[in-house]
Amino acid sequence: MILPPGIHEKKALAALTWFHSGGEARYYCRPREVEEMIESIRWAHKEEIPIYLLGLGANSLFPDGDLDGLVIHMNRFRCGIDSFQFHAADLIEVPAGVALQNLIADLNRQGLAGFEHFVGIPGTVGGSVWGNAGAQGHGIGESVEAIQVLEKTGELHWLTGDVLPWDYRYSGLEDRIVLSVRFRVQPGADPDFLNQKSREFLDYKYSVQPFDQKSTGCIFRNPSEGPSAGQLIEAAGLKGVRCGGAQISEKHANFIVNPQKTATTQDVLSLSHLIRETVQAKAGVLLRQEVVVIGMDNDAIRSTDE
Repeated sequence: MILPPGIHEKKALAALTWFHSGGEARYYCRPREVEEMIESIRWAHKEEIPIYLLGLGANSLFPDGDLDGLVIHMNRFRCGIDSFQFHAADLIEVPAGVALQNLIADLNRQGLAGFEHFVGIPGTVGGSVWGNAGAQGHGIGESVEAIQVLEKTGELHWLTGDVLPWDYRYSGLEDRIVLSVRFRVQPGADPDFLNQKSREFLDYKYSVQPFDQKSTGCIFRNPSEGPSAGQLIEAAGLKGVRCGGAQISEKHANFIVNPQKTATTQDVLSLSHLIRETVQAKAGVLLRQEVVVIGMDNDAIRSTDE
């Protein structure tokens, strides 16, 4: 089989996620431009090879065995010096591969408000929009004007933000690939004020979340009402519980950490299963998994106890 330029065989996956678990991908690419992306997508569909997207890998896991598919790593996609493009004083277009934290720093510096509370979310712009990342009661989808997407057929087009069914950690984009996003921002803010707000939000996150350890990010979604997932897990007496190399964080119970870097993805799934069973038995609440296991049926994982 002749591989398109930029696609490589046999890529070790563990180092590509924050948690550091996973096997090996059959194919891997790290596109920088739209043409590269389209060529890779069309090749994969022609060869009937499954496609899996990865951003910064903060809320994602790979299966422990080999992954028979093409992993498209978006963390360098169109990330040049001139990545940001203004369409109006309050409308900015950002490529999907830009780190959300870099976007926040740039917007704060320019006195453009609306993103300062998303500080500390370790994802790309594309991944953050796809999963409607949120903080301080806000979802990033609230600021989306339009999204340039690549359909699995290779068709490229724009969607306006108001046609998507935004919900908690959900955009409705499904298997569409995010290439660029146009955001509404609020010009005229004081850069020092925005930077101060971001520092305060980040200091708080460092005080309550295990940023200094390899983790899955939040393993479960918060219920729509009542105590948060972390509060329910802590109340169930599960802080510090281990399964293999994986451990429920002592600092924040909705994080599973990998303190010795020896945990497997199966350790995480076993521990999350224990959490769901215990919380449901003690509090009557069925937690829904937030972390995505790339290449596995996540709906099946989430519904294991239903």
